Amino acid sequence: MTASTAEAAQLLSSQIRGHLGNETPWAAALDRLADGTAGLHLAVLTEPFLGWLLDGSKTIESRFSRVRCAPYGALCEGDIVAIKKPGGPVSGAFLAGPVSCYRLSPARVTEIRDRFAAQIRADDDEFWQQRADCTYATLIQIRHVRKLPGLPFPKKDRRGWAPLTRARAQLALL
Repeated sequence: MTASTAEAAQLLSSQIRGHLGNETPWAAALDRLADGTAGLHLAVLTEPFLGWLLDGSKTIESRFSRVRCAPYGALCEGDIVAIKKPGGPVSGAFLAGPVSCYRLSPARVTEIRDRFAAQIRADDDEFWQQRADCTYATLIQIRHVRKLPGLPFPKKDRRGWAPLTRARAQLALL
């Protein structure tokens, strides 16, 4: 992480604390972030998925990839995930509930679709066809989602998921 990314992550953390720091369980999660026992992540979502996440009808965030990349192996239950649409400000956040990482096969993709399509809000065939050749998947239970008032974040790359900080325990395992 570059110095400017670290500074932006610190500013974002401070802004989230300003908006959510008095709410339970956000106060505890933000304390864990401050003491290094939780991580902060930035997820980019397109519509309609962003709206569904913010309105609570999407209860699992899924990430599929052809290569091993975040959030696979980089996200833990209790981490804070800030969310934004491409090119836009941070418009919400959630706490990561249980996180499941999968090495995929066609049978595993079918199993994930059968078990989780409704919670992912991915009922159409096109969603699954676009992910048929993926090798990795991460499913994140969404907890305590909150809307935020358009917080700026200077993200310039095309990644759909960016770990901004990691818990010290996670760093020790690397």
